[in-house]
Amino acid sequence: MTNSLNDVAQGEAEIIRAFSQANATSSHSAKLLDDLAIAHDATFASLLDRGIVRRSSSDPFKYYVLHQAPSLFASREQRRTVIAALRAVIVIAVALFVWRMIDLP
Repeated sequence: MTNSLNDVAQGEAEIIRAFSQANATSSHSAKLLDDLAIAHDATFASLLDRGIVRRSSSDPFKYYVLHQAPSLFASREQRRTVIAALRAVIVIAVALFVWRMIDLP
């Protein structure tokens, strides 16, 4: 399950990166998916449904990514790192507590 979540996150990041590199960050700079070599698949549909990728108001076949989307992914990665660190601290604290309880006379 973790691998599939990582695959989805990686796919989303690649789509956002393609839009960002093509400067497709507003309705008037929107691009065709074919120009960016992006498929209209489930990953793309998810980004579209969540409003991270938007359809151009001037051309319904062109799309753009929100300007702040790359920072959204960075904050998601930071949250994952913080959560992993907190889990490690909790495991160590519990292990120390158990060790001290066993060591008591």
